[in-house]
Amino acid sequence: MKPEVSVITRAYNEADIIERALNSVLNQTFDPKQYEIVVIDDGSTDDTDVVVSNYEQDHPSTVRFFRTGDTGPIASLNEGIERARGMYITILDADDRFEPSFLERTYSVIQKRTEVDFVYTDYYEITSDGEQKYVDTSEDLFQTVAAGIIFNKEAIEAVGGYDETLVFPEYDLLIKLQQRGRKGCHIAEPLFVYYRRNDSITANE
Repeated sequence: MKPEVSVITRAYNEADIIERALNSVLNQTFDPKQYEIVVIDDGSTDDTDVVVSNYEQDHPSTVRFFRTGDTGPIASLNEGIERARGMYITILDADDRFEPSFLERTYSVIQKRTEVDFVYTDYYEITSDGEQKYVDTSEDLFQTVAAGIIFNKEAIEAVGGYDETLVFPEYDLLIKLQQRGRKGCHIAEPLFVYYRRNDSITANE
C-alpha cells in the first residue's frame, strides 16, 4: 500500500542531530501506515549513513534511504520529491523537528479540502543560544521556511519543482503556485520547530 504522505529529509553531515528529526516523525499521532520518510544523504562524510541505515533497518516499511554525490541541497530536495510515493509532500530537514500532531493536523485539512494545494502552519524558532520565538505565518506566507508546509505533490510537479539556481527556491515555488491559482490554507498552531543555526544559509545576510 502506498503512503499518503512523504516526508522528505535532506541531510549533509548531520549524524549528531538527525535522530531528533527522524524520531519526531516516527512519534507522530498520524497512522504510521499512512506516511513514509524519504532521506536523501547529499554526500555526507560523517556517520550520517550509518545512523539512517539503522533507522531503515528498524523501520523498513517507513524509512527509505538514498545517497547522492554531493549535488547540493536543492537538487537533493527535487530528488526526494521524485522518489516520493505519497500523494502529499512535506519537508523536514535533519536539524528541525515536527510537533507530534503535525502530520495528522495538516493531512486532515489538505485531504478534506480539495480546493487547497498546500497547508502551512505557525512554528517555533529556536536560536543557537536556545531562545524560542513563536512565528505567526497567518499574515505573511513568506514568514514560512521550507518545512512546516504540506503540498499536493501534483501541484509541485506542475510548476517544475524547486529551481536549483536559486538560494531560497521555496519562496519562488510559493509564488508560482499562487500565480497559477493554487490555494493555501493556514493552521494557527505551532506544529513544527525550526532550529536556526549560525552556519545555516538563512543566517547568511
